[in-house]
Amino acid sequence: MSFLLGIGAAALPFLKVLAPWAGPRATLALIAFLGLVVSHSAVAGYVWFNGYEARVEAVAGVRAEFREAAAREKEAHDEKTANAVKAGEDVAPVHVDKKKRIILCKTSPTCRENSR
Repeated sequence: MSFLLGIGAAALPFLKVLAPWAGPRATLALIAFLGLVVSHSAVAGYVWFNGYEARVEAVAGVRAEFREAAAREKEAHDEKTANAVKAGEDVAPVHVDKKKRIILCKTSPTCRENSR
C-alpha cells in the first residue's frame, strides 16, 4: 500500500490543480486510486509488451504450419489430377449411336446438368 501511496503522492500537485475541491479524505482516496491505476497499468503494459513477442511468434508458427499443409494438399491434388489425366488418356473412346447416348445421358445427373 505504501508503494501505491508513493505513486499517488507524486501526483499530489496535479490532484490539487485538477480537484481543488477535494478535502484530505478525498485527496487520499484519489491518491490511492491513482496509485492503483498506475501500478495496474504498469503490470498490464509489461505483460502486454512481453506477451506481444510470444503472440507474434505463435502466429508466425501457425502461418508456417498452414502454408506447409496447403503445399502438401496442393501436391496431393496435383498428383491425383495427373493420375486422372493419365488414366483418361489410356481409355479408348467408345462409339455409341445417338439413341444410346441420349438414354445414357438421361441416367447420368452430370450429363443432364451439362446438356441444359
